[in-house]
Amino acid sequence: MRFSPALGMDRKEAVLKSRATDEKGRVQPARKAWLAQFAPDVRYHNNSIVSWRWAQTGAVKNVYV
Repeated sequence: MRFSPALGMDRKEAVLKSRATDEKGRVQPARKAWLAQFAPDVRYHNNSIVSWRWAQTGAVKNVYV
């Protein structure tokens, strides 16, 4: 996956976080909060915030923060 610089972002490395809010106002938990409640190897129901590392080249990878 590749992204182009947007919203005034320069080409420095950055971590972008994607979080959803439902119709009742509930937000996804941070990964640290989710891990405190569930086992680290439980992946099927992991709804924690997703983090993406944006490299200077424009490459994007999923990372755990």
